[in-house]
Amino acid sequence: MAAGPLVLSALLLAATDAPPLPVKIVRVQGVPLAYVEKGRGQPVVLLHGFGHDYRVWSAELESLSKSFRVFAYSRRHNAPNPEREGGADYTDAVAEADLAAFIRTLNLGRVHLIGHSAGAGLALLTARDHPRLVRSLILAEPVLESMIAGDAEAQALLAAIPFGEAGRLLQSGNVEGAARVLAAAIIGRENAYDALPRDFRQVFLENLPREMRAAGSAPPDAEARFTCEDARRIHVPTLFIQGENTLQLFRLAVDELRKCMPGSELAILPGATHALELENPAGFDEIVLRFLSGQ
Repeated sequence: MAAGPLVLSALLLAATDAPPLPVKIVRVQGVPLAYVEKGRGQPVVLLHGFGHDYRVWSAELESLSKSFRVFAYSRRHNAPNPEREGGADYTDAVAEADLAAFIRTLNLGRVHLIGHSAGAGLALLTARDHPRLVRSLILAEPVLESMIAGDAEAQALLAAIPFGEAGRLLQSGNVEGAARVLAAAIIGRENAYDALPRDFRQVFLENLPREMRAAGSAPPDAEARFTCEDARRIHVPTLFIQGENTLQLFRLAVDELRKCMPGSELAILPGATHALELENPAGFDEIVLRFLSGQ
């Protein structure tokens, strides 16, 4: 998703003993995007959040590929793609166009989209604007700021996230300090960063400075507006996944979307906060596979 504080998704990486998949490159809109794929069957595209890249989906690639052809790619400002200057192309519109071009270039037809946080918001925008490309949606705690603009409680919770402090730490060269501050605020535990798998901490440290720089110079209209009416226009099967112990901000965001999508389903992931796959990867994948088996 584009610039804006709620593009930060939870910090997660589900561990897997599977060997790394070969990284492929596809050019979309003149830009190379790194991706991996595994499996056969209906196509599934996994959409990472802010500060992440395709590597956060390693466990899902392993489990879902037993029944589906699964893809995970890194958005244009994320590793291991080449670093980009400035944030002129760091917008929701560009991210959405990249995803549509990714699906079309690889001739995937209609796909199941699975997104987490910012990636879930990207999935919603794509389903709204490119309905012929989307077969179903699985949305793990999406937050679209325009959907909670009128909720005073949500706005206060949003304002409390210390993005300014994280930015100052990054400017001073303290990337790990910024990661610690944001992890604690988003997950809701002071030691959240230290509890992350070591491999993921490296992923986050690589991507956080890239996206913070891009967000800092993104155009004022970088974030797409998404309304309740937009949500009502989406007619594909939709599942929301919410952590049992997630912060109130994410509960409110899911509630607002579901009011506008009365036909959608909701699954609660036991024992999880916004760091859904990290805290209960087996439960997350079980929920996903059960939903997809009915599509």
